Amino acid sequence: MPDTPAPAGTEPAGEGVTVADDPPRRRYLRKVALTSSAGAIVEWYDFFLYAAAASIVFDKLFFPSLDPTTGLLASLATYAVGFVSRPIGALLFGNLGDRVGRKSMLVWTMGIMGGGTFLIGCLPTYDAIGVAAPILLILLRVAQGLGLGGEYGGAVLMVVENAPDRRRGYYGSLVQIGVPAGIILSSAAMAVVTSLDEQALLSWAWRVPFLLSAVIIIPAVVIRSQLHETRFFRAARDSAAKQRAPMAEVVTKWWGTSLKVVGARIAESANLFIFATFPATFIGSFTDIPHPESVVLTGSLIGAVLSLALLPACATLSDRIGRKPVYLAGAAVMAVDGLIFFELVKTGSAPMIWLGTIIAYVAMSLMYGPQAAYFSELFPTSIRYSGVSLGQQFGGVLGGSLAPIIVVSLLEVAGDGVYWPVVAYIVGIAAITALSVLLLPETRRRKLG
Repeated sequence: MPDTPAPAGTEPAGEGVTVADDPPRRRYLRKVALTSSAGAIVEWYDFFLYAAAASIVFDKLFFPSLDPTTGLLASLATYAVGFVSRPIGALLFGNLGDRVGRKSMLVWTMGIMGGGTFLIGCLPTYDAIGVAAPILLILLRVAQGLGLGGEYGGAVLMVVENAPDRRRGYYGSLVQIGVPAGIILSSAAMAVVTSLDEQALLSWAWRVPFLLSAVIIIPAVVIRSQLHETRFFRAARDSAAKQRAPMAEVVTKWWGTSLKVVGARIAESANLFIFATFPATFIGSFTDIPHPESVVLTGSLIGAVLSLALLPACATLSDRIGRKPVYLAGAAVMAVDGLIFFELVKTGSAPMIWLGTIIAYVAMSLMYGPQAAYFSELFPTSIRYSGVSLGQQFGGVLGGSLAPIIVVSLLEVAGDGVYWPVVAYIVGIAAITALSVLLLPETRRRKLG
């Protein structure tokens, strides 16, 4: 997709110029932020919708021949497949994003992700076509992962590379808002369909949230196609064209930074999938609270609404005091939540379970808020898309994809309501992230160019 020259007044404001002083820049930056955020909302709506469906209905629809525990683990494994394909998407679209441009990749990733989600809503189940049903589900899940793997880097860089130096954290967080907004939409959709009787849910209602994603895919693609490449990419375009494999440079010359970014991402990625998405699968082991799925979805909805304000607030704080102290605070809050969460669940009180979920969203906001600016500031322009995408997605695999399977497996092996192995796991991954951030430099005042 060819890029058109950026019109006058759309260059990023530097250290000596504020966006507020330049109305054309302010309007263009607002458009970039809104379109990147809208795209992220669609992407994360798709992804969290699958996460909720995998823990609630997919074991019954696509793995009915297995016993309940094995069926649940198989369903969660298809969820993990999407994470495994995300690094492949990062490798593919990261290279192209650094060589061809950020904008074109954003259009492609949106179409791939949205198309996979819509087609999942069209799938026949195991009762209709047998083993072909879970195979097709896995293939579409791979497509979702490929799209999301390439999505994040481009969406973040379109905003961060257009933002004024002193507010990169804040503007980067506007992309991160796509996570809670996507959770709100997907949780609301699943709350509606799970309120129906089980026969309706399993026969047709589960499809509706997936099919509805098509309504916003086309407008999002059109709007994204109207953006312009950033000044930093255009300045590096010649060297990027000569550099055949930006991702290879990330792996060979920037491997130390990349490993630390992966470590910084692990706890943040695992956090919500442990505390906000999958508790419905194990709450029954600790309490006889009725309708645990509804309790979990409600708590996730409350936390997501709260984080709409917390994410930009935490990012703004990182613009003022630094990325590292804010990020480290998030890892500490996650560890504390791990220590108390199961005791809150054992009370059998929905508000107590919601409290544990809300704390998880506070931890997420402290880590995820400054993350877009932080990771972008760690790499030079010529390899920035590749570096951000690689660290983000491999951290997601080691954190988010494995977390639900590890938690369910640990609880199953421990048995009889024993949860201390899960607490040790949560504290351990929070410690890995804290150590990784401590080893990274502070980048708040770093120049992107």
